[in-house]
Formats: sequence, structure tokens, C-alpha cells
Amino acid sequence: MPFIDLSRIRTGFPDIDGTISKVYRINSESRRIHFEDVPEHAKTILDYTGAHVFLLSNSRPLGLVEPGRLTHITGANDGMPDFTQ
Repeated sequence: MPFIDLSRIRTGFPDIDGTISKVYRINSESRRIHFEDVPEHAKTILDYTGAHVFLLSNSRPLGLVEPGRLTHITGANDGMPDFTQ
């Protein structure tokens, strides 16, 4: 991903649940945008942060309704998004 500085990409903490570490990092670093590919994680992030979530998933977004804070992006024919084309 040449258009994103790799230092801006955050990963989870060792030995801590991925969702918890995502919520912690978003809140502690005052992040306003989060890209997510797991609908369940997106729901938790919406519930416990003020971040706008871009859900990159071909799954239905668990009935998530969060006006103004959730953007669900799917690929062609409800497939996974493909940004390489």
C-alpha cells in the first residue's frame, strides 16, 4: 500500500483480544477513522468509540445502523472489496 505510511497502521497487542486492543488504540490515540473487515469488531468499535468505521466486508453488517458513522464497502456482486484494479 504505497499511499499509506506504514507507521500509521496499527495492529493488536500480544496476548490481548484483538477487538479490545482496537478499541483501546482508537480511544487512546483519539482516532477518528477506522478500517475494519470483521462486522462483529465494527459493531464493538461503534459501541465503544466515536470513530467512523469503514467496513470492508462482503458480509451483511449485522443490522448495524449508525447514521453518519458507518460506511459499508463491498465489492462487485457482494464480493470482498478489491482495490487493486
